[in-house]
Amino acid sequence: MNLNSLGPGEPGERPKYAMGIIIKTAILGSPRQRLTLNELYEAIELRFSYFRNVDKKQSWKNSVRHTLSLKQQFLKEDRPITEPGKGHYWVIAPNE
Repeated sequence: MNLNSLGPGEPGERPKYAMGIIIKTAILGSPRQRLTLNELYEAIELRFSYFRNVDKKQSWKNSVRHTLSLKQQFLKEDRPITEPGKGHYWVIAPNE
Protein backbone atom coordinates (compact mmCIF):
# COMPACT_ATOMS: atom_id res chain seq x y z
CA MET A 1 0.00 0.00 0.00
CA ASN A 2 1.31 3.46 -0.90
CA LEU A 3 -0.04 6.89 -1.76
CA ASN A 4 -0.48 5.87 -5.40
CA SER A 5 -3.16 3.42 -4.25
CA LEU A 6 -5.25 6.48 -3.29
CA GLY A 7 -6.83 8.25 -6.22
CA PRO A 8 -5.49 11.76 -6.87
CA GLY A 9 -8.93 13.39 -6.64
CA GLU A 10 -10.25 16.15 -8.81
CA PRO A 11 -7.74 18.80 -9.88
CA GLY A 12 -7.82 21.75 -7.49
CA GLU A 13 -9.96 19.93 -4.92
CA ARG A 14 -8.87 18.56 -1.58
CA PRO A 15 -8.65 14.75 -1.65
CA LYS A 16 -11.63 13.03 -0.05
CA TYR A 17 -9.46 10.98 2.31
CA ALA A 18 -9.06 11.69 6.00
CA MET A 19 -5.61 13.04 6.86
CA GLY A 20 -4.97 9.97 9.02
CA ILE A 21 -5.45 7.70 5.99
CA ILE A 22 -3.16 9.86 3.85
CA ILE A 23 -0.43 9.84 6.51
CA LYS A 24 -0.72 6.12 7.22
CA THR A 25 -0.58 5.28 3.52
CA ALA A 26 2.47 7.51 3.02
CA ILE A 27 4.34 5.88 5.90
CA LEU A 28 3.44 2.33 4.86
CA GLY A 29 4.51 3.07 1.30
CA SER A 30 7.92 4.39 2.27
CA PRO A 31 10.93 2.08 1.86
CA ARG A 32 11.59 1.76 5.61
CA GLN A 33 8.00 2.38 6.70
CA ARG A 34 9.00 5.50 8.59
CA LEU A 35 9.14 9.15 7.57
CA THR A 36 10.21 12.44 9.07
CA LEU A 37 7.69 15.24 9.18
CA ASN A 38 9.31 16.94 6.17
CA GLU A 39 9.36 13.65 4.25
CA LEU A 40 5.64 13.30 4.96
CA TYR A 41 4.97 16.79 3.61
CA GLU A 42 6.97 16.02 0.47
CA ALA A 43 5.23 12.68 -0.15
CA ILE A 44 1.78 14.24 0.26
CA GLU A 45 2.60 17.18 -2.02
CA LEU A 46 4.07 14.85 -4.64
CA ARG A 47 0.93 12.70 -4.75
CA PHE A 48 -1.78 15.32 -4.39
CA SER A 49 -1.56 18.51 -6.45
CA TYR A 50 -4.07 20.17 -4.14
CA PHE A 51 -1.55 20.28 -1.29
CA ARG A 52 1.21 21.40 -3.63
CA ASN A 53 -0.81 24.32 -5.01
CA VAL A 54 -3.06 25.42 -2.14
CA ASP A 55 -2.58 29.02 -0.99
CA LYS A 56 -2.54 28.24 2.73
CA LYS A 57 0.09 25.49 2.97
CA GLN A 58 0.49 26.08 6.69
CA SER A 59 -3.11 25.03 7.30
CA TRP A 60 -2.80 21.50 5.91
CA LYS A 61 0.64 21.08 7.48
CA ASN A 62 -0.92 21.98 10.84
CA SER A 63 -3.49 19.27 10.16
CA VAL A 64 -0.71 16.72 9.55
CA ARG A 65 1.03 17.64 12.81
CA HIS A 66 -2.25 17.61 14.74
CA THR A 67 -3.18 14.18 13.37
CA LEU A 68 0.26 12.72 14.16
CA SER A 69 0.16 13.95 17.74
CA LEU A 70 -3.41 12.89 18.54
CA LYS A 71 -3.82 9.53 16.82
CA GLN A 72 -2.41 6.60 18.78
CA GLN A 73 -1.70 4.74 15.56
CA PHE A 74 1.26 7.08 14.93
CA LEU A 75 4.39 6.79 17.04
CA LYS A 76 7.38 9.11 17.19
CA GLU A 77 10.68 7.25 16.85
CA ASP A 78 14.04 8.78 17.71
CA ARG A 79 16.49 9.24 14.88
CA PRO A 80 19.68 7.22 15.49
CA ILE A 81 22.55 9.48 16.61
CA THR A 82 24.66 8.05 13.79
CA GLU A 83 22.19 9.32 11.20
CA PRO A 84 22.50 12.87 9.87
CA GLY A 85 19.58 15.25 9.92
CA LYS A 86 17.14 16.52 12.47
CA GLY A 87 13.72 15.56 13.68
CA HIS A 88 12.10 12.28 14.59
CA TYR A 89 10.67 9.55 12.43
CA TRP A 90 6.99 8.76 12.45
CA VAL A 91 5.97 5.10 12.28
CA ILE A 92 2.75 3.10 12.50
CA ALA A 93 2.04 1.52 15.89
CA PRO A 94 2.63 -2.26 15.82
CA ASN A 95 -1.00 -3.10 16.66
CA GLU A 96 -2.38 -1.08 13.73
